[in-house]
Amino acid sequence: MTQTLPTPTSRPPHQYWLLIICGDVEAELQGPFKTDGLRDAAAKKYREQDGDESPDGIHWLDIDSQGVPAIGDYNGAFFDDTDEDDEDAGPD
Repeated sequence: MTQTLPTPTSRPPHQYWLLIICGDVEAELQGPFKTDGLRDAAAKKYREQDGDESPDGIHWLDIDSQGVPAIGDYNGAFFDDTDEDDEDAGPD
C-alpha cells in the first residue's frame, strides 16, 4: 500500500530578521519582524542604544517564502538618517 504525504497548502510568509554580531564574534538573532520597516527601525534603535563606536555588527536577514535566506549589512548612511518617521526606509 502506498502512503501519500500531505502537501503544504500554504508557504510560510516572508520573514524579516535582525542579525547582530556582538563584538563581531557572537551572533544574536532578533525577530522575526512583521515588515522590513519594523526590522530596520529595530536596527536603528539598537545602534542608538549601543552607540556609534560599538564593535557590534548589525545585519539584515530576510528569509523568503521558499526558505531561502538573504543577508546584508546596513551602510553608515542608513544610521545617519534622522527621519525616524519613515518606517519603510530600508538598507541600501
